[in-house]
Amino acid sequence: MRSIRGFLMLMLVLLLSVSAAITIFWTRLHTSHEVEEVFDASLAQASKVMHGLVVDHLERHTLNELQSSVYLAHIADGQNADDLATGTADDPGHPYEYQVGFQVWRFDGTLLLSSPPQFPLQMPVAPGFELIGEPDQPWRSYSLRDPHNQVWIRAGHQMSFRHELTDQVANRVLVPTLVVLPLLLLLLSLSIRRGLKPLDGISHELNNRRSDDLQPLQHNGLPAELVPVVAALNGLFERVGAVLERERRFTADAAHELRTPLAALRIHLEKLRLAPQQTADLVRGIGRMERVVEQLLMLARIEPRRGQLPRKPLQLSPLCCDLVAQMYPLALARNLQIELEDDPSLQVSGDETLLVIMLRNLIENGIRYTRDGDTLLLRLSARDGQADIAVIDHGPGLDEEARQLVLGRFYRQHRAPGDGAGLGLSIAALIVELHEGQLVLEDTPGGGLTVRVRLPLLEQAVF
Repeated sequence: MRSIRGFLMLMLVLLLSVSAAITIFWTRLHTSHEVEEVFDASLAQASKVMHGLVVDHLERHTLNELQSSVYLAHIADGQNADDLATGTADDPGHPYEYQVGFQVWRFDGTLLLSSPPQFPLQMPVAPGFELIGEPDQPWRSYSLRDPHNQVWIRAGHQMSFRHELTDQVANRVLVPTLVVLPLLLLLLSLSIRRGLKPLDGISHELNNRRSDDLQPLQHNGLPAELVPVVAALNGLFERVGAVLERERRFTADAAHELRTPLAALRIHLEKLRLAPQQTADLVRGIGRMERVVEQLLMLARIEPRRGQLPRKPLQLSPLCCDLVAQMYPLALARNLQIELEDDPSLQVSGDETLLVIMLRNLIENGIRYTRDGDTLLLRLSARDGQADIAVIDHGPGLDEEARQLVLGRFYRQHRAPGDGAGLGLSIAALIVELHEGQLVLEDTPGGGLTVRVRLPLLEQAVF
């Protein structure tokens, strides 16, 4: 199942990663280019400054003074470069100072000045920029030719020095980008979560609603994008509510209308004064229709009470004892026994009339389908913090497919004798639902069906 949040985060990660990679590549490329431009300009400028100084000292024959002032090693004097000061209190110098070199050559090949002394370059052959030196330690240099004074002026940088500075400049730009990117993704994730929170709220409200709760969702304060969705859901709730209301009215009206003709049929049948064996099937059919009508009326009365069920504390034991006593004649007619395994401590919160109807339907259903001469067991117990009511018969039972259908209306898998209409279990399931409980169908060991009802105990019941 696709997730909007996951999709947005994936797209943001991909887009930001691609954008960051392009930015890093572009920054690195252009930083390197711009640094090269700045260094080349500085070489050209340094050569020209050095040219002015050299020409001035040559004219005054004080080139040695220039050597001392800029810490140059005069090869002709054989001065040791290790003896040169690398900095003083007044002139502390810089770590990159000897990464920059200068040379002054005469046209006849005499090296006049060199800084540093080990500047490993030969005399220039052409003015301008060039890449010279050993392959593993190349130098970038700028040479200036002075025909009047018969000298070459050269300024150079080690390429490793340039690359180091280029890396440092690039890192100063790129490292913050790499640090900010995860933080940005985190903030975007939180923003997406916050932006989708109204959607989570709607989902939570719908998940926690009862199936019969068709009240419209509130759209105050929702983002503009969710207002049409909520409006469409509210419209659907309204249409579904109208359909359910028409169904309830039809059921109630049909049941009411059928009561009168059924009563008239029974009266006319009695007036015929026929032998019982002649009217047995007709009386049985009328009785079954009357039961169907009564149960339809019961459904019509129960269904509108969803969400507004009046409750009070109830002891299950007295209810079950009274029902067993009332149902005993019906059981004896089939040579059955009803056994009650009681737990007097069980107390629930609910509507007494509805719970009696539910229990009566389950017991009647068990009497109708269990084997003749057998025992129907009604067991009360506490299990997992709930009141457990089990009606256990030893009849034909139900297969897996029938269990999915039997809680629907007018479904009867086994056509047992009697006036059953296929509504008893559906009414019982509806009553259990109204009491926030659960109705489960299980196999009885040895054959048969166990109808198990679980209701919240009083301390856990929802008021």
